[in-house]
Amino acid sequence: MARWGNELYESDQSLDYQSTIMDVLEREIAYLMTPERISSSTYWLLEMLGIVEMTLLFDQHESHSTTFLNTQLAVQRWRDTFLSVWDGDWQGNEPFSEPLPFTNLDYRRQYRPVVIAIFKRLESIAHFWSDIDIKGQADELTRSPLDYQLPYFSLTHWTNEQGYPVIYAPRIALGLIAHLAKDVIYWLSLEKRGEMFAFNATEVWVAVDLLAFLCEAYECTPLVTAPMVHAWRETTAEIWRHFLEGGKQAWDAADPLYLNIMLGFDRLEGVAERYPPEWYPS
Repeated sequence: MARWGNELYESDQSLDYQSTIMDVLEREIAYLMTPERISSSTYWLLEMLGIVEMTLLFDQHESHSTTFLNTQLAVQRWRDTFLSVWDGDWQGNEPFSEPLPFTNLDYRRQYRPVVIAIFKRLESIAHFWSDIDIKGQADELTRSPLDYQLPYFSLTHWTNEQGYPVIYAPRIALGLIAHLAKDVIYWLSLEKRGEMFAFNATEVWVAVDLLAFLCEAYECTPLVTAPMVHAWRETTAEIWRHFLEGGKQAWDAADPLYLNIMLGFDRLEGVAERYPPEWYPS
């Protein structure tokens, strides 16, 4: 696997791992776009908005990575199908729909331009990647700007009947957070330790970075405590040191890649302190 820099995502292995996360989003949107799943409902809109906004968030987070869509026609079809529901004359009546403002037709009419802008941005990403050739013309292309802070629709704050603040995040975001946490636990387990060398641990530090990023964006717990994240950090450092010493290489705690990896753990540890496991957005 090639590495061309000291940033977390400057390697084939890092991008390959992130692409598995994007595959989850692509499969989910394909599923929700089937005739059996399209629904004039709060739930359907929330999940669709979650997937679209998360795709844009990933692109903002790491714009030269494998956060890509390779056909504008698909995005246009998604937009048209989404708008057929968004513009429909219906009112959400699911048990959880009350605090979600886009259940109201007047709200949907008012914020339709935001929906159009979000899908325009998504379409420009598809155009960006479909026009890249082997000569690497990515830098010459531009994505359309988005003048809205994400997540715009897919993160909702309200106050419950007891007067406590509550956050509602889409199911896909919570599912990916759980998936990333499980991946780190799996790769750092004793059962996998024999396979873990410094660069074989790439999935760990990329998962840690994405976990911190998603939890910050959706104000969610990473489902582990700060001491657990610190233990992950120490285990990763031990794997790195053991790999170098086994290859008779000098241990360099100032290695730029290693420092970037540790910064990712620091960030996640801070998120875990801010949103401990007992705090959950539902």
